[in-house]
Amino acid sequence: MEDLQVFSRLRGSASLPCLDTAKTFKTNYTWCLLFLFRLEEYSAETAIAMVVDGDAKLKINTEHLREISFRIGSIYQFIGELLIQPDNQAVLQARVGRNVDGINLSLYHQSLQLLRQFEANRLKNPMT
Repeated sequence: MEDLQVFSRLRGSASLPCLDTAKTFKTNYTWCLLFLFRLEEYSAETAIAMVVDGDAKLKINTEHLREISFRIGSIYQFIGELLIQPDNQAVLQARVGRNVDGINLSLYHQSLQLLRQFEANRLKNPMT
């Protein structure tokens, strides 16, 4: 299945509603995603973080991240590639990550909604 089809299926999936709040862009046939999540679990041995956004959970592979300390309950922002494992589980291969404690999540979600409305209007009316 092509990346676009996999991502579209995941984005509409009830198991990953967090993808609806992800800012996405595609480079070299890889979906790059910007996520904002609360850290629920972290294993330094495996470099795997489990993050949550409401009822949604996502595994983050943090092996490429340096200079970042993880604290359970803190809010983090990640940019990376969404990889689909053979068992059909999604894992974000994080390339960039940072702690964003103190961010107003309600305002963040409102800004994403406004951005989507703007982009949708722009696609409908490309000349304006």
